[in-house]
Amino acid sequence: MGRILTITSFILFVKVSIAQTIIQLPNNLYNQNIYNPGAVGTSESDISVGLISRFQFVTLNGAPRLYEAWGDHKFKKIQSAIGLNVKRETAGATELNDVSLTYAYKLFLSKKMYLNMGLRLAYLFGHFNQANLQNVFDADDPLLNDANRIGTPKIGFGFKLYSDKYFVSLALPDVYAPSYNYMVKASDSAQSNVSESFFKHPRNYILSASYKLSLGDLYYLQPSVLAQYLPYYGTKIEPVINFGLNNYFWFGTGYSNIGYLYFNAGAQISPKMKFAYIYEHPFAKLSGKNKSQLANFSSHSINLLISLDGFLKK
Repeated sequence: MGRILTITSFILFVKVSIAQTIIQLPNNLYNQNIYNPGAVGTSESDISVGLISRFQFVTLNGAPRLYEAWGDHKFKKIQSAIGLNVKRETAGATELNDVSLTYAYKLFLSKKMYLNMGLRLAYLFGHFNQANLQNVFDADDPLLNDANRIGTPKIGFGFKLYSDKYFVSLALPDVYAPSYNYMVKASDSAQSNVSESFFKHPRNYILSASYKLSLGDLYYLQPSVLAQYLPYYGTKIEPVINFGLNNYFWFGTGYSNIGYLYFNAGAQISPKMKFAYIYEHPFAKLSGKNKSQLANFSSHSINLLISLDGFLKK
């Protein structure tokens, strides 16, 4: 009976949270396209591609996995860019996929300051894969049926004010999402299916900022902060500081108020390719056996960034 309740509680939790959770993806400085449609086309390269994988709770069977690829292409003559994002997430029996297309336009505010504006159209779809469940006692339970799916279009937009030294950006990735439910507390789960009007629909807000401080001709410090607000869930605030050698390598550390310390390091392994590794470690005042178990719940991310400039030219 205890196992049945545990499985049912887990599925109910996933059913409520399937539509959206706070984005838990570090190294946002190099993956701004994931967070903000307004960041599309703002990198130094005319054509950029990013690949990232995140492995959470690596010793736990059925632990969350995230895979995402993004790319953008500038059209300098019309001051525009297009971007494509493809994401897949798995956690236990839950499988989520997100595909989006972004159009961005750049305004010249001065010789060194620009404003980029992006509009993103996306579709989120997913389902419960019963094959990934263990100890299923009632195979006819409707909660375990593969027909229990989610699918919703999304419209979002974002802005990025930037120069070669700093940027400030704001994104609303789900301005319109007709079948979109946020994670809520178990006591509020009955309200998650209530239809809301366009103006009353709660929305996700993402704010980020960074400044690159040069330390002579070779070295730099780059503090940054990411803040994400999600209705019913809370606010994630993540300050990070990186130290780097221009065009060679960088490393840094950060903190998240949801209970993680971050450590990241990266290198430019060729003129057109960068590689980064991010380690997340939970922090809590635990001791003995609990402390060793908590250490096993760390997360690892690997990130590849590619510039395709010149590859498509004869």
